[in-house]
Amino acid sequence: MTGTGGGGTGQPGGTGQPGGTAPQPDPDAETAISAVNMMAGWISNADQKSAILGAALVVYGTALAQQRDTVANALDDAVHGPWHGADEVLARVHEIGSLVLFAGAAIALGYAGIYLFRALVPRSPSSRISGTAPAAGTNRFSWPDLKDAQIDALVNGLPDTVRREAWTQAKTLATITAGKFAHFRRAMVGGAASIAFAVLWVIVGQ
Repeated sequence: MTGTGGGGTGQPGGTGQPGGTAPQPDPDAETAISAVNMMAGWISNADQKSAILGAALVVYGTALAQQRDTVANALDDAVHGPWHGADEVLARVHEIGSLVLFAGAAIALGYAGIYLFRALVPRSPSSRISGTAPAAGTNRFSWPDLKDAQIDALVNGLPDTVRREAWTQAKTLATITAGKFAHFRRAMVGGAASIAFAVLWVIVGQ
């Protein structure tokens, strides 16, 4: 004779549900978890774009730095060169204009570097849920909170709590994503401006 224990499923332990029916998945919780995964993917996308831009700016910055001797000579001529006669005045003005363009390229590159760093810097804000529930003060979808969470609080989380934690984490990740792309766009603008200044510097220096 075969026993039916474990909720009448015929399997040891069963499901613990009346009539052996398995608990149904929570559609809203699954949607929230999908949103968490989607936002994580967008963060990865932003980091990849920033890394590519960073590599390009390093190559460009290295080429710009190799012009330091040319810039130093132009600066020396502008400061110590003679200002007697129209030709010499024009030469000094030309050198000063060239230096201004090079300085613009360097400053714009620095601007791009600052925002590129801000785009790539790791972020780990808390997504903790406030309240008195067993899982209050933590968020199972946020690693800064998960590493310190109590196992019982995670195992005994109610469906509503899990949904709230997932949507809270998705919103946190969306904020991080928006910040990363905003910094990336500023870095692109800075890099493009720097290249434009450098091209003008080359043209003026001819």
